[in-house]
Amino acid sequence: MGSVVVLLIIVVASLVCVRAGAIALELTGMKKEKAQIHALSVFTNTGFTTSETEEITNIPQYFLEPD
Repeated sequence: MGSVVVLLIIVVASLVCVRAGAIALELTGMKKEKAQIHALSVFTNTGFTTSETEEITNIPQYFLEPD
């Protein structure tokens, strides 16, 4: 019985982590459905290859140049 409780705690903690990641991606302007897919993809380490991700990770040049 104890192992079932531990398994449920791990599953709930995983879902909370994925949801928090999805919320963070939504704050960048990504649509909710795509943010959920990307958050799950990152959590499971499967990677993501859509154009939205490239837009998020694209750093403008003025951030890279020294003052």
